[in-house]
Amino acid sequence: MEGRLNLDEFTSRVDQVYRAATHADLARITGDLPRPVRARNDQRHLLIALVAAIAVIAVLALSLRLW
Repeated sequence: MEGRLNLDEFTSRVDQVYRAATHADLARITGDLPRPVRARNDQRHLLIALVAAIAVIAVLALSLRLW
C-alpha cells in the first residue's frame, strides 16, 4: 500500500513515540510522513460559510425592516 504504514512499521513508530523525550525526537519519527493540508482549507471554507451566513442574516434583517 503506497503511502501507508504497514502494521509492523506503525507499531515500531508508536513505540518510538512513547520513548521520545523531545520534540526533535518526534520530528525525526514523523519527518517522512505527509502533512495534512485539509485543515487549512477546511478553516478557510468555514470562514467563507460564516461570512456568507452573516451576509444573509444582514440582508434578511434589512428586508424585514423595509416591510
